Amino acid sequence: MGLSTSNTGLASRPNQIAPVTYPKKWKTPGSLWFSTSSFAKPVPGFFGNVGNGTLRTPGLIDFNMAAYKTFPLFKQTSIQFRAEIFNVFNHSNPNGPGANFGAGAFGEITSVKDPRIGEMALKLTF
Repeated sequence: MGLSTSNTGLASRPNQIAPVTYPKKWKTPGSLWFSTSSFAKPVPGFFGNVGNGTLRTPGLIDFNMAAYKTFPLFKQTSIQFRAEIFNVFNHSNPNGPGANFGAGAFGEITSVKDPRIGEMALKLTF
């Protein structure tokens, strides 16, 4: 977590003034992942009191699949077909929320991880 306000002096982190709550309504535009009112700018001349690991980020639900089949061609030669699919069920996994206090997207999730991706390959062994 960082600090993006003017006249910060030596401070690089905000102060935590209340417990952090997680409404987790990130799919609605403009909604917040965590309570941004739990943080405040530190007094000039003091460091912020927020430590590492204060915020929890969204989890990851990811199912990957792969299938392959090897076909013999000649004596010592074979060809292998591979098919791999990542995020099979196309579950939308959010990226982390904006964690710079004072920035425009503080507490908001503005992007998601990759959608379903598939690839196929042929491997010749000789």
